[in-house]
Amino acid sequence: VADAYGPRVPIGGGAWSGKDWFKVDRAGGIIARRIALAAVRAGASREATVELLWRPGDREASVVALTGAGGERLDPAPHVAGIDCTLRGNGDRWPRLIAGGMARLAVEGHFGNGQSWEA
Repeated sequence: VADAYGPRVPIGGGAWSGKDWFKVDRAGGIIARRIALAAVRAGASREATVELLWRPGDREASVVALTGAGGERLDPAPHVAGIDCTLRGNGDRWPRLIAGGMARLAVEGHFGNGQSWEA
């Protein structure tokens, strides 16, 4: 994850390599990224940090906080609309990502240089 975000984003440790796309530690980072991008693209802030929560048995993440660049709290509701925050929805993206070049990503090792995060 440090390769994707650098040391500025508190991710809670661990790596994404080899992780199941249906698991919270991998899906959470990807879902949080989508919400943060939505907030930035909407002009709410120049950067955003998202905190998610899953309790045992939850089918989808709850947004605990959306924080802007200056530490200001942002309303997450307009930025979460339209984003699938379920583990199933995230894991079901896997076949589309494979078709979209994930095999090349596995060889080259990083997003960027023409490799997209989005499916």
